[in-house]
Amino acid sequence: MWVFLSAVVRRLAALVTGGVVGLAALVYEHLHGRSIGPWPFLCGLCVFLVLASYKTWQEEHHHVERLKRDLAGGASLILYDGVLWSPLPIPNTTNTWVAGGPFCPHDRGVLQAVTITGARRRLKDSDLLGVTISHLYCPSCSAKFRLGAPEAGHMRSVEDSRQGALDMILKSKGAAAVGLTQAQLKRDLKLGRLPPEWLQ
Repeated sequence: MWVFLSAVVRRLAALVTGGVVGLAALVYEHLHGRSIGPWPFLCGLCVFLVLASYKTWQEEHHHVERLKRDLAGGASLILYDGVLWSPLPIPNTTNTWVAGGPFCPHDRGVLQAVTITGARRRLKDSDLLGVTISHLYCPSCSAKFRLGAPEAGHMRSVEDSRQGALDMILKSKGAAAVGLTQAQLKRDLKLGRLPPEWLQ
């Protein structure tokens, strides 16, 4: 719940202090020679709060749907770097795969990133253990994971671990199997080759 509320507050701050809102307030104050009154300000703040809440919920909903898709092949999950990865076939291809995840090996929960300051957030491929995050964390069983880095001071990126898992997936799928990285997926989405929910 705190993660959701902090995301709403961050989005609300971005909306309220955004360029269009600031420009509108500046033009209004310049044309009328006075500042915006408390009631219009509070009404606008309420509208932005509803919008920020909806957009945050929508982003989390898309994330959950993607994770459900990632776990759909539950029996075929593979263990790599101490966490589970899901082999996902790319639609409308013959033998093209990506590695979905990572998931907790104990309860298949979605792993979160724990920053150096201790804050928890959604994991990104660009996260680097020992630099941008301290470890991965399972919110349901409280287990901690380091993606193959044996101790503090060793660096390992989520992207490197995902690539290693993808290599294992491709070996298990045969010589004709092809793998896509997250960057290649984004490119294919931009070109319209995949449905937009693939990286939501």
